[in-house]
Amino acid sequence: MKVGEVMLKKIILIAGLFLITGCTNVSINTLSIESAINNVLSQDNKLYNTYEVGYKYYKPRNFNLLKSDNNNYIYINNGKNYYLYVDILSYYNKVNNKYSIEENAYYNQEFNYDGKYGFINIIEKDSYFYIKIMYNYAIIEVKVKEDEIIESIIYSSVLLSSIDYNDNVITHLVQDNLIGNDEKNFELEGPEEKEETYLDYLEDYDEYEKENEIPDPDIIN
Repeated sequence: MKVGEVMLKKIILIAGLFLITGCTNVSINTLSIESAINNVLSQDNKLYNTYEVGYKYYKPRNFNLLKSDNNNYIYINNGKNYYLYVDILSYYNKVNNKYSIEENAYYNQEFNYDGKYGFINIIEKDSYFYIKIMYNYAIIEVKVKEDEIIESIIYSSVLLSSIDYNDNVITHLVQDNLIGNDEKNFELEGPEEKEETYLDYLEDYDEYEKENEIPDPDIIN
C-alpha cells in the first residue's frame, strides 16, 4: 500500500470515528467542529485522483461533478451541492482571501497549518447551515442540515488539504496571460442570498444524484 493511501485511510478512520460516535447529533458543539478540522488538516494527504491545469487534488469518490468553469466546480454528494473554487492567482501572488467575522454566525474559526492560512464560517438560516471553508488558496461552500455539518466539514477539509499546486505550470499561465486577472468565482450565498443562485438552479438534480450515486468505500458509516 502506498504512503498516500495509508495517510488517507488514517484520515478516513478519524472521519469515521466522528460519524459513528454521535458527533453529528442535533446538539453539535463547537469543539466537535474544531476537532474535525484539526484532525483532517494535521494529516499529510498525498493521494490524488483529479488533475487540472496547474494543480491536482483528491476528490472523494462519491462526489459527482456537475459543472466546471474557470477553476470553479460544482460537485454533488448525497443531495448536497459542494461549490469549489481554486484561486491559482492568489496562490501565485501568495495572497489569501480576506476573512471577515460574520455577525451572529453559528460558528467562526481561523486556522493555520504548515503556513497555510484558512478559516471556516457557518451561518444558520431557515433550518439550514451555510458552510464556507477557505484553506490552501481554495474555497468550498455547501448548504446542509445541522446533523450533516461534521460530515461536510470532513469531506471539504480532505479535498482542500489535498490540493497540490504546480509552480512551473502556474507561473507559465500567469506570465503568458493565460489566466484572466478578473477571474470570478461563483459561490453559495449566505443570508443575503439572491433570489436565484446555482444552488436553487441545481436543486432538481439532487434526487437524481441520490439515486445514482456510487457508494464511496473510503467512508466508514
